Amino acid sequence: MTQILLILTFLMVTTPEVFGAPDAAEHPLRAVGVSLALFAALGVLGHLVIARCAVAVDRTGSYAALRRAEFGSRSMRIGAVVVHGFNIISLGWVPAIHSLTGGLPFIDQLLAITPVMVLWSWSWWAFEPLDRRTREATMVRQLDQGLPLYPIPSRGRFVLMSMRHQVLYLALPMIVILGWGALVSVVAAQVGGTAAGATVDGIAIVDAWAGVVQTLGVIATFVVMPWALKWIWDTTPIGPGELRSALLALCQRCGVRVRDVLVWRTDGLLINGAAIGIFYPLRYILLTDALLDRLTMPQIEAVMAHEIAHVRRHHMFWLVMVMIATAAFSGVLADIVLQSLAAHDLPIIFGFRLNDLSDNGGATLSSPVSLGVLALGLVMLGVASRRFEWQADAFAAAAMSGIGSGSVTVEGVRAMSSALGTVAALNGIPPERGSWRHGSIATRQRRLLSIIGLPVNSTPIDRQVGAIKLAAVMGIVASGILTWTLSVSGHP
Repeated sequence: MTQILLILTFLMVTTPEVFGAPDAAEHPLRAVGVSLALFAALGVLGHLVIARCAVAVDRTGSYAALRRAEFGSRSMRIGAVVVHGFNIISLGWVPAIHSLTGGLPFIDQLLAITPVMVLWSWSWWAFEPLDRRTREATMVRQLDQGLPLYPIPSRGRFVLMSMRHQVLYLALPMIVILGWGALVSVVAAQVGGTAAGATVDGIAIVDAWAGVVQTLGVIATFVVMPWALKWIWDTTPIGPGELRSALLALCQRCGVRVRDVLVWRTDGLLINGAAIGIFYPLRYILLTDALLDRLTMPQIEAVMAHEIAHVRRHHMFWLVMVMIATAAFSGVLADIVLQSLAAHDLPIIFGFRLNDLSDNGGATLSSPVSLGVLALGLVMLGVASRRFEWQADAFAAAAMSGIGSGSVTVEGVRAMSSALGTVAALNGIPPERGSWRHGSIATRQRRLLSIIGLPVNSTPIDRQVGAIKLAAVMGIVASGILTWTLSVSGHP
């Protein structure tokens, strides 16, 4: 959910014309004032709700009140994005800031996003006292069980850690890409003034080069980000010893080269693992401190094998391909439909002639259609992501089945399935609760049980993922062919 909200937040300020952007040039201060007032009202309301839940927890120890506070904190973050969208659509939030900053590129977009980030920080600030009470209440039980204790972070550190782990890893590359795009646009405008009229097949040479340079900047950002994430997420290499040797040997056995295996220090807040980096020199596998402390050695190796699978199967690359294919193919089809609506005499519905809504190349209908394309892309991303997770689970079970085993064993499945169950339990996640990108733990465990005895290199999920990859390639090729055909045929 956090990823979707962040994507929407940045997308809405980069393409306000898609979501509707009324002209606020005449009264920019009014638009900014009302927008900030809405953000402030949401922050105050959310804080009051969470504070009331905190009182109930102090008086009665109510677990339900704690869950309501978590829901309130999460609702503040969702509400911030909703208010953000309302301000852009109804108040001209971005044009108003653009007017007040004198048209400074990138700065207006950055300022437009800032209140959302402030409100997200406030949601964690308001919830921190409840998190502290929960940690204090479990300290005695952890001592009795012989589990490691982590220092309880200060309120400021709790907010900082929440922002680092849930926001900055995705927001930072988006900000870099925004800034790079703005810089390229400014330079292109300056160069374009001295090279006016230079075209190839009707396309301005400066614009073409600007597109190439901007694309290269995006690629470079994502290539370098794994190195930056080492610092954003506070990591350190796992020291020499049995654990490090076992994990590096697992990487070698699975045929994946990594620069290092890192401890992801979260003050015990997270129990998770991650594989970052497309290319070997900047590829790392991260395991959180709490995961290393709370899981058994077979479970740690299973989680490690799961992360290795994401690298070995190139899941990140194919997720991007799925998004591109969905956006490109559905965008081309939507454009054909809009152009067709504008070219024909259509009936009147509810007092409006459809031509009136689709004139000028479908300009009026383009906003909802663009939103539909975005929604479809997110849906397909979730569909593909869940299946990639299932494939990574199967890969891990196969890797844990032992060297020389030709089929997935009960022991291999048990290692991965128990790791999933332990991680879910320690994170307080009900097994049947689904998620957009990962599905439910119970579903993943059931799918693991179904592959016992199957060949390690040929499971049903491998065939499903192969079909998804083929469909992504075909979608991109088909959209390219359609676009070329329409341009050659002179389609309006």
